Amino acid sequence: MISALIIPRYADINGRKNVVFATSSASILVSLGLIFSRSLIFTCFVLFVLGLLVSGNFGVSYVYNMEFFPPEWKSTVGTLNNIVHTLLCGAIPLYFLFLSKNYVWLFFIGAAMNITAVCGFIFFLDESPLYLYNKGEIEKADKIVERILRINDKFKKRSEAFI
Repeated sequence: MISALIIPRYADINGRKNVVFATSSASILVSLGLIFSRSLIFTCFVLFVLGLLVSGNFGVSYVYNMEFFPPEWKSTVGTLNNIVHTLLCGAIPLYFLFLSKNYVWLFFIGAAMNITAVCGFIFFLDESPLYLYNKGEIEKADKIVERILRINDKFKKRSEAFI
């Protein structure tokens, strides 16, 4: 609740990419802290910090993700995103029921997922064009849209080659 009042508004003002990048990077450190924690007090503190990062990792990243899709795709992509999150939440009890009672592997998985996200932010993702348009940075937004169109055109040509 604390971060839900602060982080989304901060992302609206300063850009979504930086906020999601920062919360994903911090989540890597939190996951590593949980893996190596041997103190109950430290574990509780790190879990509290993880809770603070949730609004950036899920709320802001969802909005950031949706801003890259045209209106006719937003419903489909949003639904798929929510299905994946729901399946992951359902997989955790199954993990404990059938695979292991050792929770540390879940933190390794969480760290690996956040490392993948951070690498994606560093090498592939730009700031949301919609955010840049709203901030008045039209030229920068146009360059990003042109890059997205070039990438989409390449995939379109590849898919047509298999038809």
